[in-house]
Amino acid sequence: MENENKVTLNALIQEKLDGDTEFQSSLEGLEDTEKDQLIADKKAELIEQEFTAREERAIKAEEIAKNQKIRAEKAESAAKTAKVEDKTELTSMDVIAITRANIADDDILEVTEYAKFKGISISDALKDDKLKAILKLNDEKRTVATAANVNVSKRSSSKLSDDSILANTERGIFPDDPLELAQARLRKKMGK
Repeated sequence: MENENKVTLNALIQEKLDGDTEFQSSLEGLEDTEKDQLIADKKAELIEQEFTAREERAIKAEEIAKNQKIRAEKAESAAKTAKVEDKTELTSMDVIAITRANIADDDILEVTEYAKFKGISISDALKDDKLKAILKLNDEKRTVATAANVNVSKRSSSKLSDDSILANTERGIFPDDPLELAQARLRKKMGK
């Protein structure tokens, strides 16, 4: 490897010497010993310049490598922090707060996402008026849905008598089909 670097360096220096037309023209008309001395001095100068340039490149490369390492460590640290913050597991204190607040299973995700979004604890989120309003609305929707399901399940396929329909109407329970009520009233008036 060292031999290859030496050959490469010698070839590079020779290439620079050959390419320096001003230096080559200054050698014309000089004696061989003087030419050899000037060429040796020029080679020494070019070698020194090459070593200096390589040293500067090595220092810059080392600096870039250090900067990249620092950036990589920062990115890795940020990724670890993000992973910790992305945890969706509830702590025992979170579970206690949710249990005490009687939060419905459907709303637990809503509560945890709200707390995460706000950057606050679950217990603090449960004290927030906006979240309370959302939970109350969700609870009302569930109550309405349950009531609607109960009414559907109580329906029977048998037909109610005219007296039952009229009695239910007086209690505020109306048939689904207004035509049934009208027919029951008409039959009662006609005496049927």
